[in-house]
Amino acid sequence: MIRALIITSLGLVPLPAIADCPEFTHQTPEIEALIAAIQNADTEYEAQQLNDQLWALWTDAPDETAQMLLNEGGKDYLEKYMWQAIDKRGGFKAMVFTA
Repeated sequence: MIRALIITSLGLVPLPAIADCPEFTHQTPEIEALIAAIQNADTEYEAQQLNDQLWALWTDAPDETAQMLLNEGGKDYLEKYMWQAIDKRGGFKAMVFTA
């Protein structure tokens, strides 16, 4: 059922929209090198610096439109989970909203 829905939904995407997608830049060698470097890092600080580089690769979109969508999606995701974390801490929520 789900597979049929996905295939049917793909038919709704206009072909020119697909054709306008930017070419994917393959980052696997850089990602693999950074993961190996993180695993071999001597200090937590060094591993964190390498991790930041890894996230820079993961969050780099191929064009301006895709970058905007990625940034907005990330922001929405963080806001959702930030408020869930606040909700789990009733005292903090009460302090913030009653002050």
